[in-house]
Amino acid sequence: MNVERHVDQDGPGFRPLAYEAVIFDIDGVVIDTAAVHSAAWKTLFDEALPDLARSPVSGFDAEEDYRRYVDGRTREDGVRSFLAAREIELPDRNPGDPPERHTVQGLVAIP
Repeated sequence: MNVERHVDQDGPGFRPLAYEAVIFDIDGVVIDTAAVHSAAWKTLFDEALPDLARSPVSGFDAEEDYRRYVDGRTREDGVRSFLAAREIELPDRNPGDPPERHTVQGLVAIP
């Protein structure tokens, strides 16, 4: 909530600004965030798969793979789920792993 600072006879304080309505966009209700998210996941996996797979595997399908393996999961679980579908397993490692590390945490750290 936005607040404005004011001074009155009771001393300094805060009071809420008046709003007629507030919209919270939860799960893409107002904005189609799934399209943006699936495109980002496609970019990630299309770049990472050649280095992770021992043999050629199919790339990330922004619609089918996103819904099946990523949507509604944490980033880490999305990585694990999609890679498991391609028979690729990565160690988790530490939350601070840099993007160039071939770990679950490294992949989710990629900006």
